[in-house]
Amino acid sequence: MEYVGEVLDVQTWESRLKEYKAENRPLHCHVLNDHMVIDAGVKGNMARLINHSCEPNCTTIRWVVKGEDRIGIFA
Repeated sequence: MEYVGEVLDVQTWESRLKEYKAENRPLHCHVLNDHMVIDAGVKGNMARLINHSCEPNCTTIRWVVKGEDRIGIFA
């Protein structure tokens, strides 16, 4: 499944992160590359509900489609 959401630059994400923490909102994000973060909090799909595990059974893989970075979750 592709991890989708609003793609933000790091500065915008850091500003939004402060708002989320102040409002005690859950975080649904994934680092896309050194300059961009995917915020799936509002515009995400079911992939945003994948949770941490000490015994993971999936991995993330980044690939480029038509010049745009994408993140996929693979089991």
